[in-house]
Amino acid sequence: MIDLYQFPCAFQVPNLNPFCMKLEGFLRLADIPFQIIEETASNKAPGGALPYIRDNGVVIADANQIISYLEKKLDFDVDGHLEPDRRALHHACSIMLDEHLYFALRYSHWIDEHNTDIMRKYAYAEIPPPIAKLQLSQTRKKVKSQLQAQGLGKHSRDELYAIACKDIDCLAQVLGDRQWFGGIYVSKLDLSAAAYLNIILVQELSSPLAERVKQHGNLETFAVRALKAIYPPQKPKRRAVF
Repeated sequence: MIDLYQFPCAFQVPNLNPFCMKLEGFLRLADIPFQIIEETASNKAPGGALPYIRDNGVVIADANQIISYLEKKLDFDVDGHLEPDRRALHHACSIMLDEHLYFALRYSHWIDEHNTDIMRKYAYAEIPPPIAKLQLSQTRKKVKSQLQAQGLGKHSRDELYAIACKDIDCLAQVLGDRQWFGGIYVSKLDLSAAAYLNIILVQELSSPLAERVKQHGNLETFAVRALKAIYPPQKPKRRAVF
């Protein structure tokens, strides 16, 4: 039994953190026995980030590293059905999501004034208002620093969203009229895309990213299909900072 340490589920999705949601999806897809251990903060996690797993005493961090570890251990290649050129395209798209769109998502949650108050009420509802205000300020400062280091933080709000929406357009083109990015079988890119798209489409958190996804019928339909096919219904119980 693998112990999966991750943030609690949130709103209508398994997680507001795409890496946690992707890894949980992989474990379900591979039919690997696991139990979720909810963490409301990542500061004590290996490398200061969630998710991570404990497998018979062995601790492994980073969703992508964990998936590679489990694929090797179980001799199970999720992308084994892909042709080399398609596998390469999937890898490039995964990098686009994790190293680019991810930061736009962070911006939409913690910096964009349209969502900041909603995130504050969700993440800090169970602590005294003065402390909640301080923690929100610290989180926003951290996210701004991350965005500056990554590069998107150097752009205006409109510029940032315009740049990130191109990632969504690209994803729509890659999916095309396929059922899955992997064709008739689910691939690792399906797990990543399902996470990002469903998080973007959370009803309570509006943004130009969500508007752009809705302009692509194939992506919106895919998001709904993937959520139903891979994950159980969500019933949020605890709050966390993502």
